[in-house]
Amino acid sequence: CSEENGVYVYELTLNENTMKELAETIAPELVTYAVNFEKGSLRLTIEEENLSVISVGMEGSVNVLFTKVPMSLKVTFDFE
Repeated sequence: CSEENGVYVYELTLNENTMKELAETIAPELVTYAVNFEKGSLRLTIEEENLSVISVGMEGSVNVLFTKVPMSLKVTFDFE
């Protein structure tokens, strides 16, 4: 957790299984690809005691025609 000017940011590291489940929930078509997740995080931002942002970021690779290609998936939900 970090805090700056009353804004709190909580960041969690995601394991491979959690990243896979989350990615398939966000983008179901990923099930058809051989995706290898290597690192990921979930970040929650709290402002004035309210959840203001949820961010998910994941990085890894996908196998395309016998070649590993870098890939990333980033999703941000902003609450007003």
